Amino acid sequence: MDGTLLEEQSSWAKIHRHFGTTEVGLRGFEQYERGLIEYDQFMEQDVAAWPKGTHISEIDRILSDYTLKRDAAQTVTRLKKRMHVVMVSAGLDVLAKRVAEDLQIERWIANSLNTDSEGRLIGGGKGRVDPSKKELVLEEILSSLSLTRDEAIAVGDSVYDLSILRAVRVGFLMADSAPPRGAEGIVLVRNLSEIFGHPVLDGY
Repeated sequence: MDGTLLEEQSSWAKIHRHFGTTEVGLRGFEQYERGLIEYDQFMEQDVAAWPKGTHISEIDRILSDYTLKRDAAQTVTRLKKRMHVVMVSAGLDVLAKRVAEDLQIERWIANSLNTDSEGRLIGGGKGRVDPSKKELVLEEILSSLSLTRDEAIAVGDSVYDLSILRAVRVGFLMADSAPPRGAEGIVLVRNLSEIFGHPVLDGY
């Protein structure tokens, strides 16, 4: 979602900028990248840095100002004619729900924040999508659709998408510069609509 269907690169970063807690977020993500903490712990640290008593509606409001990639709607519409389209995001579900509605994507999965009965954040969240382990989510999705990896394609935009891009028949990585290490065998594209130039999507 972030950076692939949206111009914005990170919903987490956007919230941190709003609350002035960017340094906390960067520090936590560095710990996660180094393997010092799990993704659920990273989420817990992030939420703990935000103002106590924040309501989930405030998070929704912060994330509601987003910009779809110019070819996102067209790409999703073309794919849906012959494929199941599923959005997998390590971002937050309050944003994913909005984007899915905008693009008419029926299946999606993203992370959520823990709230009390009144909708106020109580710390941490449900880490349904670990950014570096998206292939695990892929397996669940394929199983639910009775499909195999060879019947799937995937599109991403960062090093954290490489695991899911390598796990499917064809993985497309949106990149404006040199590909990251580990991107061998992955098809590089500059925008979403460029995926239709690949033989696997011939006739779409």
